[in-house]
Amino acid sequence: MSDLSLMEIAYYETHIDAINKDLNLAIKEWKRQEVDWPTDRSEDIQYAEKMLQLVEERKWKEAKDMAFSMDSEPRELLPGHFWYYD
Repeated sequence: MSDLSLMEIAYYETHIDAINKDLNLAIKEWKRQEVDWPTDRSEDIQYAEKMLQLVEERKWKEAKDMAFSMDSEPRELLPGHFWYYD
């Protein structure tokens, strides 16, 4: 993926609270699923926690690249903001 434009970075900065909230909700949901169902969401949880860390560090390109590398089903719970420019 190419470098992000200043406009895209500004968009993420403007929506950082919503992105953090959505990532935390995804993590919480996957942790709940691990208790309620015999599914292994550990990789999804680790990815989302790493993305959350990257967002907090304002490493937008790396966070977006991680989001795009996930399987399609877990991507559904990630912040829609990652797909805004694609």
